Amino acid sequence: MDNIFMNLLNLYAKNKSGVKTPIEDFTTEILASLLAKDSDLLTHFMNEILLIEGNHFKVETQKKYILQDDTDCIIDVVISNQETLCFLENKVNSLEGYKQLERYKKVLHQFTKHKNIYLRYCTKYYDLKKISNINFHQIRWRDIYRFLLNYADNETITDFFNYLRRMNMAGADDFNFNFNDMQVMNQFLSTISKLDECLDAVTPEFTDIFGAPYSYDFEPLKQVPKFNRYAI
Repeated sequence: MDNIFMNLLNLYAKNKSGVKTPIEDFTTEILASLLAKDSDLLTHFMNEILLIEGNHFKVETQKKYILQDDTDCIIDVVISNQETLCFLENKVNSLEGYKQLERYKKVLHQFTKHKNIYLRYCTKYYDLKKISNINFHQIRWRDIYRFLLNYADNETITDFFNYLRRMNMAGADDFNFNFNDMQVMNQFLSTISKLDECLDAVTPEFTDIFGAPYSYDFEPLKQVPKFNRYAI
């Protein structure tokens, strides 16, 4: 299927051989552009996806703010109106930067006297966060994909949600589980069992030398999607 966004991304990758393709920024800019060009779409997106009431919003990307300690923050998407200021941080294949959301929260708190502040976090993969003392909500790219399906009569939006699907950002709706998938799962479980046996064999010696392994949020299986490894 021909898709203008995939074509542009492939063209960039071709012309920038050896340079990391900015999928995260590319996808964010497309979404922001679609929202900025359609006020009704933006209002529904804010009300239904980001769970923020209101209308007459405007969208900005890559906006720079200065913290009180003179360090700066560059926010993926800033959506605002007279009463509201919302920061939307988008992740595709990367993880949250070091205390990134906490830093964004500090910036937002500088506007509490004039605005209702909101922090939103969008990811491709499951990445639960707990951010206190602010109106915080998480979404997945699959939520945006399902939302945009309601606007299939718009050719550009259709291209974008087809792009999300081809980038595996549409969620489980596009996953057709079949017999071959079942075979893969069985093999996967067998592989995990063998890996566990290997780790179990070295854990006692490891513990004697280095102490008990740190496991909170670092169980071996959790490290596969985060760090592409299975380890203690």
